[in-house]
Parts: sequence; structure tokens; C-alpha cells
Amino acid sequence: MVAAISTRRGSILDNLFSLLSPVTVNLDDLLLDPNNPRFSELGEGLNSVAESRFADSKVQSSTFDKMRDQRFDVNELRDTIKTLGFRGEALPSIASVSRLR
Repeated sequence: MVAAISTRRGSILDNLFSLLSPVTVNLDDLLLDPNNPRFSELGEGLNSVAESRFADSKVQSSTFDKMRDQRFDVNELRDTIKTLGFRGEALPSIASVSRLR
């Protein structure tokens, strides 16, 4: 049974990968996620921001300021990704703003 599930999962991933292609994105076109759960570590409650407001300059500015807070520890996050790799927790968020061709 485990082999059948594993094979099916591999088949689904192969199909998904066949639909994806690399794209180039300018850094200026990337949006920071104001709902990042790591912000709760800064001692403030998460006030969910609607996805339709992510591109708002005030939302992006506020999010960037939170990331610059030493308690957010963006360096530790970077080092973890360098050491362990990208584990995919962000895939649902990435998928929610992506378009398949």
C-alpha cells in the first residue's frame, strides 16, 4: 500500500512539474507576506492582512520594518535555508499567487 501511495504521489509531482517553467522576477516585483507567522515572535498579535492589500506600499513598508527587527532574525532564517534547504512550507502561499500556463 505504501508503495502504491508513493508511486501515485511521484506521478502527481511529475505531472505538476511538467506544467511549471522557470520565470524571471525582478526583486522590485516581489511582495513581502505581512501575515508571516514569524511576526508573532515579535510579541505582537497577528492582524491578518487581506491578500488584496499585500501590494499596498504602507503594508509593504510596515512588513519590511518588522523584518528588520532584530527579534525577527532574518539572518537565522537565511542560514537555516542555506543549511537545510527550502522545505516547501511556503508552497501553498506561492501557489496562491501563481498562475499556471
